[in-house]
Amino acid sequence: MAGDPLGRRPPIVVPPPVPSTTSPATLIFIHGYNALNTQFNCDPPDGSSVAYHIHKSLLLQHVKIVIPEGLPTIWPSMNKTTWYNIATPVPQPGSPQDVYEQIEFGHSGSNEDDMNVTLDYFESLIKSEVASGTPARRIVFVGYSQG
Repeated sequence: MAGDPLGRRPPIVVPPPVPSTTSPATLIFIHGYNALNTQFNCDPPDGSSVAYHIHKSLLLQHVKIVIPEGLPTIWPSMNKTTWYNIATPVPQPGSPQDVYEQIEFGHSGSNEDDMNVTLDYFESLIKSEVASGTPARRIVFVGYSQG
C-alpha cells in the first residue's frame, strides 16, 4: 500500500518456502500496541521472527506470511503504531494511577473510527489474498494484544 494516506507502511509478505499450487494458505500476523511490522520479520531470525518459526514446521512450509502494520499512534510518548488509538496511552509500569482511571473504555470517536479503518484494511488484505489464489477459508489471522 505505497502512499497510504494514513501513513501506514506496506505489509511485509514472506512467501512460503514450498509453495502449494493445490492448497495455498496465508497467515496474517497482527502485531500489538506500539509495535512495528518489521519487529516480526527479523534478519537474522530471532524469537520474534514469525515466518521463521512458522516455516520451521514441515507441515506449514506452504503458508504465506503477511505482516501488516497498524496506524501511526496519536501519542508523542508512543513512537510506533496501533490498530486503534486509545483515549489515553497505557501508563508506564509503577505509575501511581490505576490503569482503569487512565484508559477510557468504550470512548466514542477515534477508537471506533480507527477500528472501522482497521477492519476495512483487514478486508482489503483478505481480498488481495483471494485475488492471488488463496481461498478465504485458508486465510488465518493471528496476533497478540491489540492484534
